Amino acid sequence: MLRRLSYLTILAAGWAPASLAGQGAADTARAIARLHGRIAASGPVIGPRIWPGFRPESIPTLYVIPGRAKLLVAWRDTAPAGFAPLPGAPGALWTDTQSVSFPSNRFIAFLSVDSTATMSDVAGLALHEEFHSFEHMSRVEGRRFGGGENAMLVAEYPVFDEENETLWAIEGRLLRRAFRARTVAETRALARRSLAVRELRQSRLDSAFATFERMGELNEGLAQYALLRGVSELGRAAGAPWDDQARGIVENETALLDSLLTRTRNSVRRRFYATGSTMSLLLDRLAGPSWKGALVAKDRTLQDELALAVGFHGAAALGAAWTDSLEHWRRMVRPEAEQAVTALRARRRAQADSVVQRPGQRIVVEATGLSRRRFFYCGFDPQNLLQVGDGWMLHARFVVLCGGDSISVSFDQPALEDRGTGAFQTVITDPATIVVTAGGAPVAIPDTGTVEAASVKIEAPRFTLQSPHALLTRRGGVLRVVPRP
Repeated sequence: MLRRLSYLTILAAGWAPASLAGQGAADTARAIARLHGRIAASGPVIGPRIWPGFRPESIPTLYVIPGRAKLLVAWRDTAPAGFAPLPGAPGALWTDTQSVSFPSNRFIAFLSVDSTATMSDVAGLALHEEFHSFEHMSRVEGRRFGGGENAMLVAEYPVFDEENETLWAIEGRLLRRAFRARTVAETRALARRSLAVRELRQSRLDSAFATFERMGELNEGLAQYALLRGVSELGRAAGAPWDDQARGIVENETALLDSLLTRTRNSVRRRFYATGSTMSLLLDRLAGPSWKGALVAKDRTLQDELALAVGFHGAAALGAAWTDSLEHWRRMVRPEAEQAVTALRARRRAQADSVVQRPGQRIVVEATGLSRRRFFYCGFDPQNLLQVGDGWMLHARFVVLCGGDSISVSFDQPALEDRGTGAFQTVITDPATIVVTAGGAPVAIPDTGTVEAASVKIEAPRFTLQSPHALLTRRGGVLRVVPRP
């Protein structure tokens, strides 16, 4: 997914940590192109150390600078329409804010560059996204590696289950202790206990959710491992003080395991980045590089691979002393989990209220005119799809809906979804920017009035709707739209 990793602060000597803010679009694009050149120069060395066959310098990468420009590097073909050579950056292509398209059969790493990002932020995210592209290229039908998780389950995963959260917290803390352990024996013992808690926790879950966790770790966890291992390799080559800072990046990521109950700004998928990457780092320590080939060849998950590496044969094998220890952990952590779930409900409700209660024109798009009475997600960010409770979901970043028969709705801003009725809503802060047309002609919708029209299009700076037919109603300051085929 497209996101900014703000905790990544440095990579190697000479890689400027200065912010990209304040630069012109072309200068920003050139700075990123130079940075990518450094990644490409290191790729033949660090790529195979991260994963067998991984060559980040060979993967076409598109850097999106929102509202300003797009930069395409490592593209070894005819330039896609709209792109032109970037002066002062050999081999790089760029364009301004226009939309672009690529051949559907090409694997491309996409990332969004925040205007406040440092060059180090950008480099780390590039490695993460390039590994995703590598995963997809390596995918074999019916095999796990490169397959990805069912991201739709973010909307159903039991985030408000207090017992699941209790066990998640215990499992995470034990996994971090295993990572920080000083001896191999201690590492193995703590990892076995973490896996024992996971075994118990996943036994309570629907099997689809347990699979969601394992596949999420295999997908996002391995990509995060590529980031951490890549940063470590670059820091090691650069020497002091950058190697120390690279170790700090790894420490910050694994530290998330101690705060799973409170790190809830993003969806539950964020946990899989930390658990999956930490398992991978532990496997490096315990099994050497051979675990990577075995994972792919034997079609195993990181959870499976770690269990083999530490000799985990089920929680029962740990004996009665472990059972007593786990109960002690539960008594300590359960009150914390209960408080965290209560706080999460309140925070998510406040987030949802902030979307629909701000001043402006509220737009509600209903699904009652569709044959299935439901929209389909044609694009969404599972990292920012947040459960609010009582059947409500908050799309904190964006969502693109399809209804069939040329019906499409794009929210390029936060939107609230009612999973009970299938309706979506948002607020356009400047109502004067909303343009409603039917067949290309402007449509006026009177207060407390209803208009039925064909070839309907609604456009605002961060919202668009297009439908062959639609019923539009304005009442009480709310514009309701019912798209129809």
